[in-house]
Amino acid sequence: MKKLMHTMKGNRPQSSQNIGSQNRARRTRSNRNQSNEANPEDLQPETPPHNSARSIESSSDQQTQHARAKLKSPSEYAYRVSGIPLDHSIPMVKELLENKLLLQPSSNQVEVKSLASSTDNQTKVATISFTEAPISLSRKDGQTFDIPELRVSGAQDSDNLVPRPLSITVDDHFIGLTTLYCPSAEDHKSDLIAISGLGGHAFGSFKEREGPHMWLRDSLPHDIKSCRVLIYGYNTQVKGSQSFQDLEALGSTLRVSIESMNEVKPLIFVAHSLGGLIVKQALIQMRSGSEASQRIIHSTYGVLFFGVPNQGMEIESFLPIVKQQPNASLLYTLGTESQLLREQSRAFQKVFDFQDSEVFCFYETLESPTAEEKNGKLSMTGRETILVGSSSATHGRSWESQAHHIQAINRNHSDLVKFRNNDEVYSTVLAKLKSFTTKASGTRFPRRSQTEGIDV
Repeated sequence: MKKLMHTMKGNRPQSSQNIGSQNRARRTRSNRNQSNEANPEDLQPETPPHNSARSIESSSDQQTQHARAKLKSPSEYAYRVSGIPLDHSIPMVKELLENKLLLQPSSNQVEVKSLASSTDNQTKVATISFTEAPISLSRKDGQTFDIPELRVSGAQDSDNLVPRPLSITVDDHFIGLTTLYCPSAEDHKSDLIAISGLGGHAFGSFKEREGPHMWLRDSLPHDIKSCRVLIYGYNTQVKGSQSFQDLEALGSTLRVSIESMNEVKPLIFVAHSLGGLIVKQALIQMRSGSEASQRIIHSTYGVLFFGVPNQGMEIESFLPIVKQQPNASLLYTLGTESQLLREQSRAFQKVFDFQDSEVFCFYETLESPTAEEKNGKLSMTGRETILVGSSSATHGRSWESQAHHIQAINRNHSDLVKFRNNDEVYSTVLAKLKSFTTKASGTRFPRRSQTEGIDV
């Protein structure tokens, strides 16, 4: 592991009066696309105007509520910082950000909420928040800042290779894998990857309403210290989408992202809504895939499904909104008459049938408002209904249909994965996760098939 020499020099502005006033002005505008709940089933009637950068995915329907929350309290809004040198501590990251974002030194304008090694173990990744949104974050796809004041210790110039420049990138879309917590090497026993649902946001979908608490980052690492915690982000906006990706493509992208991880411990998935279908599709692909794919599926202990539409969900209110958009075909595959989902359910039972594996399903018991379009904006103010019925949400594997493999949560579809600090539902989920991680760390190889009783 290469050591980095920290030679930062003071190049901050002498006065922050103008910057402070600009930042305060910026607080009155919507910033980007991260949503407090981020799922289309939660969207509010109106969307604040975007700033000059617009949203990262140009998606008002995905991100409305969190943008509204940010107007009240920027500290509730999370950013991701990637490319951080491995030798950097939390105070060093804070100083680096103050320098690059032209913030008042020691103003506490930026707070580092988490810091962990990236999945390739070459850099670190952090989550941060601001008391005032900095004006220097303007690009819709994230902002990259060169850090020439940092150089690799002992690096030698080459006639054929110019030394790689160091830089950090600040974004709020959280696309791909993001590590929220990583135990020490000796304590690292298992991995957990959480994936959000339709129109969701990798971070915002798991964050409490009207507050900064995100249980995967702020609670779980304290309660299960031996488990690395990651979130996975992908783009499935509803209104205005130009994407024609289907379940096969979404599953492939997740599979490739996991295969690229430097190391995988016994693995647990936490999946909400569409995210569960993507996990299933990725596992189906892995079973007949490459050696790397085989390694991942054999390392997977189990899945916690939250409102996953295994047999379809209510989509009628979304169809008039997507109209002739390329993503209309994806919406149709999520309906209750979907032949694709029935085939996926049968395939999933065949490929993920290890005797020592486990699938547990949570389902909603409160109705959710449906989607409607008002003045060109998508909102969740339509009639209320159960978006994913219990029979669909609990259709996991045939040998796990008993009551001790399923559990109701008396919340609506989106709130299934939103927990406050000291939340009673979180305590229930935590108990299940502790059971999963304990059993996962004892996984033995080769693993045996549940249905055929043969080594696989």
